[in-house]
Amino acid sequence: MKAFDESTAMKIHGDFAPMPKMLRFEPKRRKAPSPPTTTQFAKRLLAASNVISQRLPRLQDDAPRYIIFSLLVAEDAGEVINYDTMPLPPRTSRALANRWIAVLLEEGLIELKYGLLNLTEHGYAKVVMTLEELYIVQRNLD
Repeated sequence: MKAFDESTAMKIHGDFAPMPKMLRFEPKRRKAPSPPTTTQFAKRLLAASNVISQRLPRLQDDAPRYIIFSLLVAEDAGEVINYDTMPLPPRTSRALANRWIAVLLEEGLIELKYGLLNLTEHGYAKVVMTLEELYIVQRNLD
């Protein structure tokens, strides 16, 4: 039996497709470095994420943070948030927000009374402590 080689392939298939060239990736040439404010902002976001994950470990998603920060702002303004008309975080369905509210209730960070949402004393203290630590971390980056 004859070995299968290029001439055998040409007899069977006619001209065959050229072999693909080796793919070579050129390293990306960086444009000018990011403006200092952009880099600084990225550092601030990373620092904030670290503080929140340490202080409020179950609240890694945007929805629960949005809910508790909204409650803090409302409470400090002397307002209350109605459960049914609560503003939702961007790209969050009512069903997802309800699940997060259940988690926040279970964690003892918020309370629901007469259809109104409020931070508990524990929740208020925890959120304020987290924000104060965020402020300290941010100041250290200045």
